[in-house]
Amino acid sequence: MKRGSFLAIAAACTLAFPATAQSPDVQNPTPEDDLDCALFAAYVLDSSEDLTADESTGIMSGMTYFIGRWEAVRGGDLKAAMVDRVKTMSMLDFGALGPTCGGRMTAMGARMTDAGTALIELEKAQKAQGEAEAAKSEEPAGE
Repeated sequence: MKRGSFLAIAAACTLAFPATAQSPDVQNPTPEDDLDCALFAAYVLDSSEDLTADESTGIMSGMTYFIGRWEAVRGGDLKAAMVDRVKTMSMLDFGALGPTCGGRMTAMGARMTDAGTALIELEKAQKAQGEAEAAKSEEPAGE
């Protein structure tokens, strides 16, 4: 398989596969699963020339997320862990990671969007409350 065609498939998998609630890979990933997904994201970023800026940012965010999860549990020498893992992987392994890692990135992105929306709504409510209190305090006394 040519590198470009593999990359198109990998990028599409990363961006298009929704997370499935019943998937144990999405529900209970191991640190090794996190490392694999970080490597998959790094490979897609390194290999693709066709990603938009938003796609690149999203994949980079996913890679950072997976690395953070790995470091929180395993810690240690990230470079050595990545190099050791890549030595055991084939191109088919990277391709097979697309649906799972893409689904996990999609689920993480949805959680971040939900949290951001909740914070925006809270900020609007607090601003409205502050404006109402300011207007009330400006009313002349006794009227």
